[in-house]
Amino acid sequence: MRSKEALFESEHFTKEEMEILLPICEAKNSDSANLDAMVELLFLTGRSTPHVMTMLIPEAWQDNKLMDQQKKAYYKFHASLMEPWDGPAAVCFADGRMVGATLDRNGLRPGRYCLTSDDRLIVSSEAGAVSVDPSKIIKKGRLEPGKMIVADLHEGRFRDDFDLKSELMNQSPYHEWIKKSRSKLRLMPVPENLPKAIPAAQTRKLQQTFGFTTEDLRIILKPMVEQGKEPVGSMGEQMEVPGLLHLVLFGMPDFPGSLGWSGLPKRLQSLKLKKIIKRIPESDENGIYNKRKQQHPLKEVLDRRLIESAKSSLEKGEVSMGRFKISSTDRSVGAMLSNEISKRYRGIGLPDATIRFNFRGSAGQSFGAFAAPGIKFALQGEANDYFGKGLSGGQLIVFPDRDSTFIPHEHSIIGNVALYGATKGEVYVNGIAGERFAVRNSGAMAVVEGVGDHGCEYMTGGRVVILGGTGKNFAAGMSGGIAYIYDAVSHFESLCNMEMVAFEEIDFEDSRLLKQLITNHMKFTGSSRAEKILADWSITQIELLAQPPNERSAENPWPEWPMVLRTSSSHEEGADRKWAILTKEFVGEAGKLTGLKLVDIKWGKKGFTEIKGSERVIPCQLALIAAGFLHPQKEGMIDQLGVELDERGNVKTTDYATSVEGVYAAGDMRRGQSLVVWAISEGREAARAVDKYLQGATYLESKEVSLV
Repeated sequence: MRSKEALFESEHFTKEEMEILLPICEAKNSDSANLDAMVELLFLTGRSTPHVMTMLIPEAWQDNKLMDQQKKAYYKFHASLMEPWDGPAAVCFADGRMVGATLDRNGLRPGRYCLTSDDRLIVSSEAGAVSVDPSKIIKKGRLEPGKMIVADLHEGRFRDDFDLKSELMNQSPYHEWIKKSRSKLRLMPVPENLPKAIPAAQTRKLQQTFGFTTEDLRIILKPMVEQGKEPVGSMGEQMEVPGLLHLVLFGMPDFPGSLGWSGLPKRLQSLKLKKIIKRIPESDENGIYNKRKQQHPLKEVLDRRLIESAKSSLEKGEVSMGRFKISSTDRSVGAMLSNEISKRYRGIGLPDATIRFNFRGSAGQSFGAFAAPGIKFALQGEANDYFGKGLSGGQLIVFPDRDSTFIPHEHSIIGNVALYGATKGEVYVNGIAGERFAVRNSGAMAVVEGVGDHGCEYMTGGRVVILGGTGKNFAAGMSGGIAYIYDAVSHFESLCNMEMVAFEEIDFEDSRLLKQLITNHMKFTGSSRAEKILADWSITQIELLAQPPNERSAENPWPEWPMVLRTSSSHEEGADRKWAILTKEFVGEAGKLTGLKLVDIKWGKKGFTEIKGSERVIPCQLALIAAGFLHPQKEGMIDQLGVELDERGNVKTTDYATSVEGVYAAGDMRRGQSLVVWAISEGREAARAVDKYLQGATYLESKEVSLV
């Protein structure tokens, strides 16, 4: 800031009057005090409070390829006026008209909020700081890195980050200003006459004249020169004493004038402490040691009740069940219970779900920490940071309160750094998690409906299913495990850190596990998103032919039948068409279809050839075969299935069911060569028969039954 003060000027004040304001920031003041001074200065120059806060605490815009260009220009423009204040901190602000909060761009501080239908906005470092009727909550969220929320008291409305910054970035032509006035050093011509190097002695004198310290040279200038790193400094005083040993002596009634212990490093063996250490006189109020016992509230913690309720499980291995209210002051719930399990059953623990406890409310930090095998916690409400920390085999489930009306996958329900260091167990979260979800996870399996920045950071094992969006820098340092991402808007690739990971298609075994995890998620949390995904699971149309062109080709002139791509209503309703694929084998277990063995093919003038290395198995529970506009060909599939034929050589059916259970036939297969109108009718009736076989009843329409 000191370098900017030389540029201060105003048409309303003289130079002497401007100097009265200086210095704006003082080294003796704290970071917060200097930040407050800067906010006041920028606000009094006519800027709105949100404008001021975005100047001082901007988003991480430099490498964000998804950021709107006008918004990026807004930040570029202000970067030339003001260096960012990076906290780390969540900052609340007010100016008489609006009250708001913002988080620094690193996002290392928690900030949760909820908005109610009766116009209350509650912001706190933890969820659940104030009791709120769940039925009145219309939005649950968290302060994301570099984001801002505001309660505009003048207009009587809540304003989110998108609303606020859309207004700010469009109030001036920042993009034009940047394009017109900004010069890039890398595009500047190399000067012909470079200045001569300043002698070392003169350099040191100049550095001292301009207030540089040894720490400035080492921490700021050296990294800039050698590595091109951005300087990271502090607005306030942060004293650093190199080489001082952060040395604590316990139980010694008198301190020696010097220490000559041979166990210390050589440079400390004759350390003289007499001038810096002073003995405090002992009195009734001040003692040397153990004057009064420490007061630990461990006797009243919730875990004491959990342990008592789980007594039959701990002592006899019987199932225990219980319901408990929980609040944000209940922290590390389950840790002491897990200790009791581990003391008795070691690392093996108890059988799954031996201890089944349900909670309702806002759980404090570290809910389910170190949960051991045999624990099943279901939380109806929300949780704070470090949820599932060190999970060690237990099962944790979180879903919104039963009286809530908001859509779970659009709202935050657990905090930052969930599943930190988890080694084993399962987690199902019907809602969005905060930053650094599953950081250092090495073995747990989790399903969640969205995560913030740095998801799966340093993960080394386990499986994570994300049925929604992710923040940026996903998978940074991820060296093991697998993450499955439901990328509905096709943005994930630009948000993923690709230094240590690669994208792969889901194989047969992955698909079976993935479906099971999503099924569990729907069962345990009631997730509507999981239900929708499962309803659309694996609907794929496999075509033997190559994909036709969208328009008639030169090799297919009129009046020949146009060989072009046609899309029916069934394709538009969600079927995924795969072209040039040969089905080689049906895969099954215990008489049930479980998969198809496929291979990619390449078409040529003399037919097709298989592509080496492309053979794979995909999961399949139901196969509908379109056999073509010919009478049934007995050789091949009909022989292999062993279905009975009628006297004309067609597949014999009763209500479309063949002689082999679970195999149905329609159209040409059972009637012989026929017109397409029959195929449509037959297909509909066969679908009713299959649905009735699978479900026990059917509500599908037919030529006899209408649901209109």
